[in-house]
Amino acid sequence: MSNVDKEKWYIPKNWKVDLDVRKKRLNACNNCEDKNTKFLLKNKPTCKHCGCIIDWKVKFVNEECPLKKW
Repeated sequence: MSNVDKEKWYIPKNWKVDLDVRKKRLNACNNCEDKNTKFLLKNKPTCKHCGCIIDWKVKFVNEECPLKKW
């Protein structure tokens, strides 16, 4: 595989937050009054403000709460 191919598919190691940060974010979302329990996917609540699946959004470094709770 050439260097160009490697760069195209390279995912940096720091694209996810660590487990402690993820737990704090998830706790804030789970205690939020704006958590939407009308699931897009089975057992995956969403945010009423941004529509994101909470379990997924809390994992990514570049994501933030639309209500600035984290």
